[in-house]
Amino acid sequence: MMPTFLETALNYHLINNPSAAINIYQRLIEIILKYFDDRKYIVSVFTQIALESKNTNNQIEMIINIYDGLCTFIYEWLAKIIFKDDDLITLIIEYLRMLGDRFYESIIPIYRKIIQILRYYCEKVNLNFDKEHYLKLIKYYYKKWL
Repeated sequence: MMPTFLETALNYHLINNPSAAINIYQRLIEIILKYFDDRKYIVSVFTQIALESKNTNNQIEMIINIYDGLCTFIYEWLAKIIFKDDDLITLIIEYLRMLGDRFYESIIPIYRKIIQILRYYCEKVNLNFDKEHYLKLIKYYYKKWL
């Protein structure tokens, strides 16, 4: 979690958005000092940062890295109730899909990331996760690009 937060703050600093970088540093410090063992709060902050990043124009890699960091957190800190993680993964995949619709020229790396997320999640977290809808979308876009 911490490397993703720090990398995101650094990326905001590099694209000349110091207020967003400071905001992320403040959230990270708050988590470290107050909420280090509160998974629900950490996921909530992570999700907020990811959603706020979608307004960052032409920073596809940064946005994908934020969602990837959230996925890594989910893989490493499993919820006690698995459907909560299913909902989070579904949210992440949907936002990545919408990002692909917005930045069509980056759709192949975005869908590669979706495939990677689905594969790892289904192998390591929930073997019964329903991935058929996403696989159909992926096939559709790959056929469209070929």
